[in-house]
Amino acid sequence: QIDVAVGDGYDVDHDGDLQELDIPHMPRNGSWRPTKRVTYSRVFVHRPSPITDDLSEFRVGSIKATKGSRMYFHCRTNCPIPPSQVEMDSEEELCPQWMEERTKEMIDDFTDVNEGEKDIMKLWNVFIMHRRLFADKQIPEACKEFIVYHWEEITRRNLSKNFLMHLVGLYDFGLLTSSQIEQLQLQLANFQRLAPPPEL
Repeated sequence: QIDVAVGDGYDVDHDGDLQELDIPHMPRNGSWRPTKRVTYSRVFVHRPSPITDDLSEFRVGSIKATKGSRMYFHCRTNCPIPPSQVEMDSEEELCPQWMEERTKEMIDDFTDVNEGEKDIMKLWNVFIMHRRLFADKQIPEACKEFIVYHWEEITRRNLSKNFLMHLVGLYDFGLLTSSQIEQLQLQLANFQRLAPPPEL
């Protein structure tokens, strides 16, 4: 057990300036002993210099003046953009040409699918690369748009059954329902019904 108590020589008075409390001083009796501190607060006021928001470098036509002193990066690859390509909007580069070619080459390497399935996979992958899809619920609308853009090629190359198998694959992954597959097949059939007959 440790007993802590204030000694009889504790000085409860303070006479003088409050600034002197932070400076060690010799008490009046000539010996060091505990002294009572007066509670006080200091207020520090910081007044920063005003900052003017200058957005002139982001205005139209001002990139040329600042591209030599500022580093810009590609929005998808995060690579530095050369000064000669600063004026090109990288957000519009959803799918570069080399990526399309590489995707088609990888699909051609498959050995367990037929040519019709490969053709549908190529059309679908390139179609998705040029779209901004962020959630699974956007797949049904993407399928509808895919039919609008590629129904002629599906009909000309006789890929209707392969497209149906593609929809069934999306159903297996929980991205489509059976009723949505029926609606998509009906949409494709309506486009094909309006198509002119093939030339003999």
